[in-house]
Amino acid sequence: MRSFLTFAILCALVTAAEGQDRHDWQSLAQLRAGDRIRLSLKTGPVEGAFRSWTPQEVTAGMVTARREDVRKIERYREGGWGRGKQAALGAAIGFGGGLELLVMRHFADRAGVELRFERAPDGGNVVRAFCRNV
Repeated sequence: MRSFLTFAILCALVTAAEGQDRHDWQSLAQLRAGDRIRLSLKTGPVEGAFRSWTPQEVTAGMVTARREDVRKIERYREGGWGRGKQAALGAAIGFGGGLELLVMRHFADRAGVELRFERAPDGGNVVRAFCRNV
């Protein structure tokens, strides 16, 4: 259970690391003309193709918005994995790892082998197998 929680936290951190700092206006330099974006303005949302930006304003479609009027800028990604798919993948990997340990313990019990799960000095996990006296 502990390793599953660790894995789930790591998946969440990776997802968060992929995002850009939404307060960094300089990150607009990564956009190319024609990228589909959505501007969340104080007056409401605007969708369109990115055209240009300056330190004072950004232009999308036919709208030019001043920096102080922009709350958020989102770029539409084509394809790719959304958060839901990433979470489902993380859950499937965690489930697979837990199932593997369960099956391993089941067959070890049937074979008369004792399994011990221990922490390694470097922080990893170690599975030790001991034959029981018959």
